[in-house]
Amino acid sequence: MFDDIDKITRRDSKKLYKKQKELVEKLTKEITSDLILRLALLHTMPPVCDNFTALNIMRKFDVDEFEYLIIGAHLGSEIYVVDTIKENYYLNVLLDKWDSYSRYQKSIIRYLQALYEDTRVLIGKGDLKKAMQFVSESIDLCSEYSSNYYLRYLISEDISDKVQACKNVKYVMKEGVSISLNELISPELYINETIKNVWMTYASYECLCENAYKAEAGDIL
Repeated sequence: MFDDIDKITRRDSKKLYKKQKELVEKLTKEITSDLILRLALLHTMPPVCDNFTALNIMRKFDVDEFEYLIIGAHLGSEIYVVDTIKENYYLNVLLDKWDSYSRYQKSIIRYLQALYEDTRVLIGKGDLKKAMQFVSESIDLCSEYSSNYYLRYLISEDISDKVQACKNVKYVMKEGVSISLNELISPELYINETIKNVWMTYASYECLCENAYKAEAGDIL
């Protein structure tokens, strides 16, 4: 099933190698989108950090679930992926299915469009005005996420957007709490922490709210 995929070796990481073996064995018995995504996200963990292989794993299966597609679109927006691959496959799939989504889902899609365009700007191929338009549309569709406000802050440097990004954080993990590998490769965690930015580690929260109004931001649980 995965013979043509670059696999994690023991030399890369014994811990990741062991988890890879476990997930592949489970996939040979039952194919679920959760297991596919966990195997893909495993390849994004340090020290491997390989979005190309993560995307290759995902493309082996015909899954059109919204969560699956947005994770693929986000992985395809990393700068080294954008600089190598001409198009964001999963973002295009989402746009093709645009009319079938709710406004909350459309907000995430517009954010992903903005992120992708902003990344293209960094490599000299994008349009910053278009990125600003997409992220503003994302916020108009749903003002409950943190990632879209923070991206607009990065583009416009309007501190009010950074303040709102802090306010929209719903959960901050207590300092010093460890997260298991199984939790780190959870699709739910990836969506809430990396795409929506409504869940954060304490360190990420501190970094986000630097020079903003931390006292007004989401409750630290």
